Amino acid sequence: LQDAGAFAWANKDGAYDFWVGTSTSETDWNGYSNCQKMKEGTEHDWNITHFPAANACITFGTVDSYLQYAAPTGSSGWFLPSCDQLSSLYSSRDLLSGQINKLKTISSYEAISWFLTTYYWSSSEYPDNSYNARNVNFYFGNVNFDLKASGYFVRSIFAF
Repeated sequence: LQDAGAFAWANKDGAYDFWVGTSTSETDWNGYSNCQKMKEGTEHDWNITHFPAANACITFGTVDSYLQYAAPTGSSGWFLPSCDQLSSLYSSRDLLSGQINKLKTISSYEAISWFLTTYYWSSSEYPDNSYNARNVNFYFGNVNFDLKASGYFVRSIFAF
């Protein structure tokens, strides 16, 4: 469990000003369905590769260097979490960080790490305009938004 890297939320030849139709709420848990909408694309011939943040999450564990991180059979597979899914991880940070440290102590498994930077993309769009998406600040816990072309870190999650 680690960051998948830093990516733009959307980019197709420099374009990112469009609605995908993902959730815009700060309080839903629609990360998986948001990523499915990105996979479906839009009326302008967009596909999942034009959503670098979501694509990095979905393919996490399938790229050769990440084979050891394949999502368990019977799970949803990796996806980019929604705004509230990320906020929930932030709210549970003390418990989760403690569990991660226990695992590292038991197994010396360095691939498990807590969130390493401040801002993380969510799969949720910003409701007031088509060129922004939501992110969560893991230093203060607040929800923000920024241009979809901006590069922020992503953390893949999956559900059983």
